Amino acid sequence: EYIESVYADVFPARNLAERCAVIHARVNRVLKEEAELVLYKSGISPSEAIDRFYRKVIEEGGLEFLEK
Repeated sequence: EYIESVYADVFPARNLAERCAVIHARVNRVLKEEAELVLYKSGISPSEAIDRFYRKVIEEGGLEFLEK
């Protein structure tokens, strides 16, 4: 919600599709396939999972939450 409000302030006339960015990352193929299977079973797309991860990084101010 916070990020959406920030985008709305910065880009008030643009719709969500125009505000989207593409991420290119290289990961181990087996890791990717196994993770996508877990996500699929959970009803979450890889894009949604990355979006949630980025939001958590912002919310926590870093990656320390991964060490818990």
